[in-house]
Amino acid sequence: GDVGEPNTLRARLNGKREGLAMKRTIRTLALVLALVLTACPAAMAVSANTYIYDSTSALRNNIDLAIMALDGITVWSDDTFSFNDLVGPRTAANGFEKAVNGRGVTVVGGGVSQVATTLYLALKKRGDIAYIDKQVYGSRFTGDYVSSGSDAIVTDYKNDIDFSFINEGDSFTIEMWRSGSTVYCSLEDADDWYDWDEGDWDDYADSYIFPQSS
Repeated sequence: GDVGEPNTLRARLNGKREGLAMKRTIRTLALVLALVLTACPAAMAVSANTYIYDSTSALRNNIDLAIMALDGITVWSDDTFSFNDLVGPRTAANGFEKAVNGRGVTVVGGGVSQVATTLYLALKKRGDIAYIDKQVYGSRFTGDYVSSGSDAIVTDYKNDIDFSFINEGDSFTIEMWRSGSTVYCSLEDADDWYDWDEGDWDDYADSYIFPQSS
């Protein structure tokens, strides 16, 4: 009997470890499932798109460069967004080419403002945005990618004309892409729960998964 005790004890300890590991796994899955079930109804994406009527490769190149600079950027709550900071100088050294801008003038980087405009159209649907810098072409607008010049955003890095804002709402991620002749923008609620510490998870579990009956 005594000879078998160490093995029996080891088996019990291994079984306990496996049981604890299983409990942790189940608890994690329950937390994630509860988070999804409670968060998804409130998580909404807003989107907008504009059409490219100019078929020149230079304009599409400029649009693609601006899209690549914005795509995947997360704007956290209370963060400041700056179009010019992200897209950078519209210069030949940065890959931009001469193309027609929103007021019919051929400039290096022409077409970039269409990307800012598409983002703006999506932001209008989201709300909770405090604009810092927002200029529009207005009556000077000669383009056709948006119906009104009051929605056609102007950006000009060289002359310090930016499109910037503070996000006063929930965090969101900018998803931008071009498919053929259409520029798309989708603003997706950001998953910022991944950086919760253990206390945050415990609080969430106590509130939503294992609430105490009163």
